[in-house]
Amino acid sequence: MEIIYSHKLGKERGISRIDHFLKKLTKDQLLGEVEIRDPKKEWIDNIMYFEFIAVRGAFRIKLSGTIEVNDSQINLELNLPFLASVLATEEEIVEEINKQLDELFQNS
Repeated sequence: MEIIYSHKLGKERGISRIDHFLKKLTKDQLLGEVEIRDPKKEWIDNIMYFEFIAVRGAFRIKLSGTIEVNDSQINLELNLPFLASVLATEEEIVEEINKQLDELFQNS
């Protein structure tokens, strides 16, 4: 799954906001019932490689991907396994990611 998100904060501020975002994910539940566990991230220049476990009830699914931060755009690539539909539909996931990005980048 790919999401492209436009922003106006520039690359450095964008990287800073995305970097802190993963910490926030471990404290909040997404889509009301999905808990994020074991988050890992690594930055190489302006690209963050990430992975985490999404948990909903008895289901545990490993998700991974990249987030590339540029001066005016975020490119998110999420490796979404077929079983992820147990957690949420693709539309719900895209909507939640965009909501989280709006919160991150609208408060400049």
